[in-house]
Amino acid sequence: FINVEIEVLEQVGTVKTFCLNQGSKIKLPFQLIKQFFQGLCNIPQSDFVVCHFAGYASFIPNLLGRIFGKPRFLIIGGTDAASMPEIFYGSFGRGKALEWVTKMAYKHATHILPVHERLAFQDYSYHPFGGKVQGYQHFYPAAIKIPMTPFYNAYDTTLFQMDKTTKRKPNSFISIG
Repeated sequence: FINVEIEVLEQVGTVKTFCLNQGSKIKLPFQLIKQFFQGLCNIPQSDFVVCHFAGYASFIPNLLGRIFGKPRFLIIGGTDAASMPEIFYGSFGRGKALEWVTKMAYKHATHILPVHERLAFQDYSYHPFGGKVQGYQHFYPAAIKIPMTPFYNAYDTTLFQMDKTTKRKPNSFISIG
């Protein structure tokens, strides 16, 4: 879905991308330095900044966008609006550094685009993991003042069709993540 969003933006103008590889804690500082210099070279002449996911990947671009007076759009995908430390999910409650950069990404955004409106705030009763409330506005209440528009993932629904000939096994399910 991110590639589709990039393709849509490319129809309007030139798009400069940077994918922050967060696979290794050892490499993260070097990735952030690289991202800083790429942002320093590209953001001043850009019309706006778009970041997918609040956290390490969006902290520097949002900060530089603010310094250079550019509109900053922050697309929220899910983990950046949740706290479920029991299953190592969510940017909140899993470490002070991650939580701080996530909050700062929200703070420096001019517009928040969650892929579903419930990522802003929801009463949560699906599972005992996490808390009874989830959503970025719960974990960072100052974000309530930042404009928000739901921004549903851009994917082709014709690619994901149920095969009506498949027989279901009773009491079974499939989970894909």
